[in-house]
Amino acid sequence: MSKTLIICDIQPEYSGWFSFDIKKFCQYLNRAKNNYNIHYFYNGYDTLGMVDETELINWLLDNGLKPNTLDKIKFTDKGYGFLREAMDNDVSDQKIIKTLQEMYASQIFDSRDLPEKKNKVGENSIFWNESFDIIRQYSEVIFTGGSVDACLKELILGAKALRVKYEFQESYLY
Repeated sequence: MSKTLIICDIQPEYSGWFSFDIKKFCQYLNRAKNNYNIHYFYNGYDTLGMVDETELINWLLDNGLKPNTLDKIKFTDKGYGFLREAMDNDVSDQKIIKTLQEMYASQIFDSRDLPEKKNKVGENSIFWNESFDIIRQYSEVIFTGGSVDACLKELILGAKALRVKYEFQESYLY
């Protein structure tokens, strides 16, 4: 199992944006557990007052996830908005990636702590998120979930900064 399936924000609060059936997604996970490591990122209670891990698991089980599949999934409340300020202010992906690389090399959590020459996002603050440290552990990942222009994009930019190979499971993107 060299590839890891990384799921982002497939949770009840966002179900109105899904272009797929959640029951089919759970069936997919039941099969995927045999081929991939699975890491499930979500916006949880501690982050945004949304589902906690138990509620998320129960929702997945109610939609067809088999209990033995849970043994193959690591869940993480990923936090929210660690790159949003720069993304929302149209800082280029390349500048965000370069700044993340400098932050990683310097072991710095907040881009505002970088020397001005190394901070490519300027006054826009970005933060090193623990999800990047998790992604860094994997050599190849398959991303799915969403939103492709928001939370999932933050994880993708982290993977690019860390030079982690990735692809997409497009059936479950939103």
